[in-house]
Amino acid sequence: MVAVTAPIPKFPRLTEQVLARQYIRGSTVQVVLHPAAPADDVLILGREAWIVLSAADGTRTVEGLELAARARGVRPRAGTVQGLLAALAECGLLADGPPTELEELSAVRAPSTHAEASRRVVALPDYRWACDGQGACCSWFASVLVTREEVFRIRAHRSELPLGTLASEELFLPRRGSVPQALHVPTVRDGACCFLEEDRRCGVHRRLGAGAKPEGCHQYPTCFMDDGVEIRASVRTECACTLRVQPPDVATLGAADERVRTRADIPATAALDVLPETIPWVGEAVVDRSVLREWIAARFREAWPSDLAGWLWQLATGLEPRSESPASALRSLSFDCERQARREGAWRGASEPSMIGLQWIAEAALLAAEVEAWDTVPVHPSEALYLRAAWWAYVDAGARPWSAWLRQRAVRIWVARVMHRVRGDAQRHAMFDEPLTVVDAVLRSRGLPFGRDPS
Repeated sequence: MVAVTAPIPKFPRLTEQVLARQYIRGSTVQVVLHPAAPADDVLILGREAWIVLSAADGTRTVEGLELAARARGVRPRAGTVQGLLAALAECGLLADGPPTELEELSAVRAPSTHAEASRRVVALPDYRWACDGQGACCSWFASVLVTREEVFRIRAHRSELPLGTLASEELFLPRRGSVPQALHVPTVRDGACCFLEEDRRCGVHRRLGAGAKPEGCHQYPTCFMDDGVEIRASVRTECACTLRVQPPDVATLGAADERVRTRADIPATAALDVLPETIPWVGEAVVDRSVLREWIAARFREAWPSDLAGWLWQLATGLEPRSESPASALRSLSFDCERQARREGAWRGASEPSMIGLQWIAEAALLAAEVEAWDTVPVHPSEALYLRAAWWAYVDAGARPWSAWLRQRAVRIWVARVMHRVRGDAQRHAMFDEPLTVVDAVLRSRGLPFGRDPS
């Protein structure tokens, strides 16, 4: 059988389904192309290959890309650009010509009606937090959204920021594809945002002032969910400071800025989701989102037991009786994290916080499964706030059946309990103080809703 080779588009560009993220490890610069599905294989490019590809905006031919690369100081050898594009085309990652519409910030998440724009924001009650300045939120994620205007502002001060040999035009990559658009993402250096300095303080904040920081950084960890009735404001429990009890003399913040009163006040780069009108409930069955709203409201009216993980598992079993044991789910989580760590080892260092987190979760989950530690390890005080924050804003609701959501949150809590017990030297930094936040950050940043039993 003759192999079919996909043709190279005349005016190539990366499709919008591809996420290109630039990582620096030591002196090595790599760009990793993440396909739409997290489990798919990634493609790893060298710095020069990305310089070529970054010019692929759908208006240049192969020869045009070679000329654009030479203008940036890269002189590809004969056939190199053709070979790169052929490999990308074979993987289905190229489109032909410029996008029909360029993404504009005003259209990224514009409310469709006046009623939506005026919908009130209701913050998680009785909640206060304070940033600990340890840079955890700058170390978990490869996608921090930065507007085009913020990119220009930071680039204008390039000489004031110690960023090594990267040119100013290399600091940011498009959020999706290879065509410049409204939102970009910064380079990741040794596992963290390239602007995070050695003392884990933001270089942009330190050198240019708080007002120069991207709005998305200001808004984090606040998240918003439009449930069709109101906008629920809560926090993404992905930094230790979000679950840490604060001393009375520390200045604290609520779940949302008090000036954000309606949906129209929410910045375009803040995390705002819309609760789907229908929610997967059990198996293939779906319910109206009002059912989930009332189900959660009923739980908030109840007295919660001390063992929230066991309670969540019982609630899930009440919705969908299954023979699956917690041990099976714990092994599945361990397997997924181990596999992800091996996968990312191609472009990440073992000492990066997210890699430490992956291995820590994998170890604790397997230990919990082997010794049935989910039923013996004491509960932790942060668990109630963790669940309140997630339920208040329906965090991740609709991504999978609600019964599965309950089981997976129970597993996260069980694993975090064991992580408290198996914390070693690698996890001594303050960013690992609340293992539940490590679990949430690592799993969301990897798109890892687990569910496969490796046995």
